[in-house]
Amino acid sequence: MLFDDVIHFLTAHQTWVVVTIALVLERLIRIPAAYHPRQLLQAFAHRLRHKVHFPHRQDPQQQKISGALATCITLVVWVPLPMIIVELSEFPILTQAVVLMMCLQWRNMARQMLQIATLEEAPQKQLRRTLLGHWLARDCDSLSSLGIHKGAIEGIYLRSWHTQLAPIFWFCIGGIGAALIYQVLWEVSQCWHPRHQDKSYFGWFAKKSRSLVDWLPEIVWGMWLLLSGVGQRSGLVLKDGARFTSLPRGILIAAASQRLRINMGGPALYNQVKYKRPRIHSVSEPSARNIVNALSHTSFHITMVCGLIWLLVLIKWIWLL
Repeated sequence: MLFDDVIHFLTAHQTWVVVTIALVLERLIRIPAAYHPRQLLQAFAHRLRHKVHFPHRQDPQQQKISGALATCITLVVWVPLPMIIVELSEFPILTQAVVLMMCLQWRNMARQMLQIATLEEAPQKQLRRTLLGHWLARDCDSLSSLGIHKGAIEGIYLRSWHTQLAPIFWFCIGGIGAALIYQVLWEVSQCWHPRHQDKSYFGWFAKKSRSLVDWLPEIVWGMWLLLSGVGQRSGLVLKDGARFTSLPRGILIAAASQRLRINMGGPALYNQVKYKRPRIHSVSEPSARNIVNALSHTSFHITMVCGLIWLLVLIKWIWLL
């Protein structure tokens, strides 16, 4: 009888079973970055842009239209096939978990961020810049050690949403199709980043679409990190975050600053163009140790959020027994 109840419980909460399996698989199975499906998606996005984007011959409106059509083509090419595989699979739960695992890109990023934190010697600075450049859209080739630390910490906090909780969130809302759509939008918005001058209009649609679907849930995640760690300084963090052009990004960066007690923000270089951003002042400048702390902090809260939801599900099940 108890076994039947457990089977019924797992069947009734199939979504969270898939999420849990995907998270466990992503933590246990490391797919080398060079062989991850995202590399194929990025290569496709770059080739497509070169075929349809001619910034010197198109006016801004034409470039925006080209970018919108290219985004739609990428979605049509990349989203249906995994969904068909899931539909035809004899083990849909496991198949969905594997596809969702491909959308969760935390382990490779965390591994390389830890490498950045340990490669402190001056001769290895260029290697640290190269590793960081895999995960940030900005120029990393001329970053100082301080800039490397800031960029790594910012990347960790932002990717805790974009490559962990966001795919899970959209999977829970709309199934594996919604998670795949989000992941494709995220990748093309990075490949065609509008702060790169030659892509400023072409990448506009992908970036705006992704920002629109991200806006509210990313703020909620930022507020979770904020309220769980900074207590009475929450008002100050909100004020700091509101100074950024993107409120969700600002809240995450400000929460990171206050949680780790480090200075964050400041100018960033995209395609050799410097963009001014607010500075957030705290106790000290970021160090390599703060990169490790940032990984620990975000990983802990990702696990806590998922654990709390499972706890609520179990309480509901026990209550209804």
